[in-house]
Amino acid sequence: MNSRHIPALLAALLTFAACGGGSSSTPPPPSPPPPPPPPVNEAMGGFWAGVLTFDMTQTSELFVGLVSEDGRFSFISAESDIQFTGSQQVDVAHVVGSGLGYADPGATWLDMTPVTAVSTDGTVDERNTYSGIWSTASGESGSFDFFYDQEYERDSSLALLEGAWTAYDDMGVPVATFTIDAGGAFNGQNVNGCVSSGTFSIIDPNYNAYSVDSTISNCFIAGDYFGLAAVGDISAVNDAIILTISNDDRAIVLGLEK
Repeated sequence: MNSRHIPALLAALLTFAACGGGSSSTPPPPSPPPPPPPPVNEAMGGFWAGVLTFDMTQTSELFVGLVSEDGRFSFISAESDIQFTGSQQVDVAHVVGSGLGYADPGATWLDMTPVTAVSTDGTVDERNTYSGIWSTASGESGSFDFFYDQEYERDSSLALLEGAWTAYDDMGVPVATFTIDAGGAFNGQNVNGCVSSGTFSIIDPNYNAYSVDSTISNCFIAGDYFGLAAVGDISAVNDAIILTISNDDRAIVLGLEK
């Protein structure tokens, strides 16, 4: 080949490559990997039991509680009549809640009121543990450490509630009677003349938690109440209901037997 034609040939090849032709073209960069999926929130619902501590007195009490799948909670001392009710939200595993704290009957919080605002900040490990800190608007604070109870994983059904139910005092004396119909509507009366009516409704049929709306009349605790309930066992399967309702003035816990 005549050497004088080589520069012209190179120029032609370079022009061809610059236009994208030929096997010497640069391959496109690889596509970036897809983004990771967003984190999934831990489920916070459950029956919970454990210890709640009080910073000021350096004491602790056994507490039991129910958190529904829609985030409502009710925690009750097994040693006193202190209760915490409200609602909470979860972000991955971080749980923040707010509601009301109820002192023992006849007692008050530090600000001399029987009911105070309460907030919680904790971490949940789904269907396993729930722990964190709590504080009140009146100045009390502490921590809690709870463990999960699998009885929460029973199905809920209004058919389980239908029938006649009785509440007893610590001596086994009947103190109230309730009748619940197939649709969850109920009527009740206690020995002090209080008359109650309301409705149970399903929150999630896969879990043992019910929503409760109630109106009490004809006595000193008259008012509208809202809360949660669950079914349990005493002498037979599903022969008991634990009912916890509250309003801005007081909280009530009642155990019913079939």
